[in-house]
Amino acid sequence: MNTPPKASFYFDSFFITSFSFNMKEDEEDGVAIKINPSGRFISEEKTFEETLQFFAYLKSDPDAPVITATLIANFVFNEPIGFESIPPYFYQNSIAIVFPYLRAFVSNMTLQANLNPLILP
Repeated sequence: MNTPPKASFYFDSFFITSFSFNMKEDEEDGVAIKINPSGRFISEEKTFEETLQFFAYLKSDPDAPVITATLIANFVFNEPIGFESIPPYFYQNSIAIVFPYLRAFVSNMTLQANLNPLILP
């Protein structure tokens, strides 16, 4: 049986750089979400800085987001690596690793606003 290769990177840290919430209590129209990921590879430091721009908006009005947030996550590669050598699975996995932190942040902030908490899928 073949053992899978060990991960060549690890999740180091994250922080929320901006957050906006604008929802009235009676708005129960259903919420849709959109995420715009981007990133920056810093080869000297063996790091990848991933930025997730998050938008939640009412399905009836996709031009007016009720929640916007920007999260920056830092990943570190275990050994020196060139940009072209980053494994293709890294990008999808990095988003999957960071998303639960964003989901918890959004849920907590909407709960603290004394509204029904927005629980992302």
